[in-house]
Order: sequence, then C-alpha cells, then structure tokens
Amino acid sequence: MNPFEVEVKPQDKLELIINQVEQLELEIKEKKKIEDKLKEIKQSLVDEIEKRELLNFNWTTPNSTKFTYVRATEPKEETKKEFCVGLFQQDHPDLYEEYCKEFTDVKSGRKSYVRVTLPKE
Repeated sequence: MNPFEVEVKPQDKLELIINQVEQLELEIKEKKKIEDKLKEIKQSLVDEIEKRELLNFNWTTPNSTKFTYVRATEPKEETKKEFCVGLFQQDHPDLYEEYCKEFTDVKSGRKSYVRVTLPKE
C-alpha cells in the first residue's frame, strides 16, 4: 500500500439515504420560509395598490411577468339542505330500517414511514 494513499470506507447506503432525506427536509423548510415571505410581500403590494386606489392595476415586467390586481368580494350566504338521518330515524323507525343497507368498509392500514424532525433554530 502506498503511504500517501488514504483508505476511504464506502458510506453505508442507509447513511446516504438519511443524508439525502435530511437535505431535502432542510430545503422544504427553507421553501416554506420563502413562501411566507412572498405572501407577506404580496400583501404589501395589495395594500399599496389599494392605498393608491389603483383598482384596475395591471403591470408587466420586462421579462413578461404579469401582475393583476383582483378585488376582494363580499362574503355571501348559501342556503343548503341536508338530510337529517337522526330525526328521520326517530320519526320513522320502520322506514329507516327498511332503507338501511349494511356494508363492510375496509380501511387501508398505514404504510411504514420515517418521521423527520428538523432541529429548532
């Protein structure tokens, strides 16, 4: 063996996979921070547009990115009907039993997985 050569042990496959998962988890964490910052900045843009009353705001940057202001809408109420099984069963127990069908619901079991928890900053 050459005295200037250093023997390097090959990394274990499990260790390689763990390192890849850790790196991607860190990237996801960074992505979430960027998304939060983007949301904050977009809200600042909306606030500025509304302050200046530019309610038909359309802007295109030199690289063709388009910005369009979309106004908020008022909340609206919708009336919906829902069948009340309990009340029907109470008022018409015979009909309820007649129309009930029994079936077996098979729920999938949970797959094995590895939970990754990043260190707190």
